[in-house]
Amino acid sequence: MNRARNISFLILILAGMSTFGEAKVTVSLRETAGVAGDYVRLAAVAEVDGDEAQIKRVAGLYLGPVPPMGEIRRITRAQIRDRLLEVGLSGMVSLIGSDAVMISRQQPGAFSLQKENSSHPKQRAISNRQNKQNEQAKKLLTHLAGQAVRRYLEKTMQRDDLEVSISIDDIRGTMSSRVASIKVQRVITGRLPGRARLMLRAHDKSGQDLGKLEIRTQAQAFAQVLFLRRSLQRGQMLHPEDLMVRKVELRGNIAYMPLDPKALAGRQAARFLRAMSPLKHGDLEIPAAVIKGQPITVKTNSGGFGVIMRVIALGTARTGELLEVENIGSKKRFVVRVTGFGTASMPQDKPQDKRR
Repeated sequence: MNRARNISFLILILAGMSTFGEAKVTVSLRETAGVAGDYVRLAAVAEVDGDEAQIKRVAGLYLGPVPPMGEIRRITRAQIRDRLLEVGLSGMVSLIGSDAVMISRQQPGAFSLQKENSSHPKQRAISNRQNKQNEQAKKLLTHLAGQAVRRYLEKTMQRDDLEVSISIDDIRGTMSSRVASIKVQRVITGRLPGRARLMLRAHDKSGQDLGKLEIRTQAQAFAQVLFLRRSLQRGQMLHPEDLMVRKVELRGNIAYMPLDPKALAGRQAARFLRAMSPLKHGDLEIPAAVIKGQPITVKTNSGGFGVIMRVIALGTARTGELLEVENIGSKKRFVVRVTGFGTASMPQDKPQDKRR
C-alpha cells in the first residue's frame, strides 16, 4: 500500500516538473500609459492574461512611483523582467509587447487606459490625447539629445563643418516637459563618432538643472579632410600640390589636420607618410631653422648700438625656440632665441621703439 502511495506521489511530482517553466500568465506591455494615483502597478501599463489564479499576483506587481504631473517616466521590458525575478514570478510570466512604456500621471477621476474600457468614447479621447503628449515629449527629448551629441562632436573634433547622422536608440532618466536644453556630460562606454552610451544633463529655459539623462546613440560624422597625393619620406618638404581634399566619414580616434592647405605649406614630414592617407596632427613639423654645428649670426643691442656675433649652434632648433651656442672666438657659451634660418637674437633683447 505504501508502495502504491509512493508511486502515485512520484507521478504527481513528474507531472509538476513537466509543466514547470511554462508561462501561465502573458503580459503584453503597452507603449504609453496614464496612471491615476501614486503607485505604478503592472496592470496599469500592460495587458495581463492567462491563469486566473495567478493573474492577481502578477497584475498587482509594484513597479515604482507615478511621476509628477507634466513629467514622463520610462520603464523598459528588461526592468519589468528584473522586477518579476525579484519577487519570484519570472518563471510563470511570458513578457511581450513594447520594449518600453512611457508613463504619465493622470488627473484624479480620469479614465485609466485599460483594455476593458477602450471602447468608451471619452476614454479613447483621453487615451489619444495622452499618447500624443507622450509622443511629443519623446520627440522633443530625442531632438534635444541629438543636438547635444552634435555639439559634443564639434567640440571634441574641433570642427564646425561636420555633417552628422545621429540616431538615439534609448533614453532614460528625467523626462520633464520643462526641458529646454541638454548637454553631454561624459561618455560612459563606447566612442564618438560610433556607438556609445552617454550621460547628459537637462536644463530648463532659465538654466536650472533638471537632472540627468542616459542615452544610447550611434553617430556618424562626415567632413572635408586633407589627403596626400604622394608619399613623403621623413624630413621631405610638403608642397601645396601634394595635397588634395576629400569628404570622408571621420573616425573618433584620429585627430585630423585643419582644412587649411596654405598654413601647412613649407612644413616637412615628421615620419614616413603614405600616399592617399589623411593628414593627422603630428604628421607634419616645422623644419629646423638651425642645425647642430652650423655657424649662425646673432644680432643684439649693446649701449644703443647693434652688435653682430658669429657663433656655433650646439643643437638643432626651429624658429622661436631657445638654443645654446658657443662664441667662435672666446668659446663662451650662452643661450639665444632662433629668429630665422641661420639667425638668432639674445632672449632679453626687446624690439626698438620705431617712434624714436
